[in-house]
Amino acid sequence: MSINRKSRSILEEISAFVPQKGKEELIEARAQHIIVSAINLLESIDEYFTPDEAEMLKKRFVSSIRGADPNRFTRMVKRIKGGLCEEDDDSYGN
Repeated sequence: MSINRKSRSILEEISAFVPQKGKEELIEARAQHIIVSAINLLESIDEYFTPDEAEMLKKRFVSSIRGADPNRFTRMVKRIKGGLCEEDDDSYGN
């Protein structure tokens, strides 16, 4: 039990020592990382898929973010892998 107290004390000291960022800086840093990752993903889509497939994937990617539904993008990737590239009528409406 004394080891647990020492560990907790050390962790508390480290936490106190690390400068705390404001919520604005935290959001800015997270957004920066997400945007860079999204740009890298879009570039990879362009590299690995045909122009038509890439366009569909990019649209579905944005739609997935807007609709807060990551499965939208996953379903499109599965359709392309399965050779079913035609879109459903309601694919962007949800």
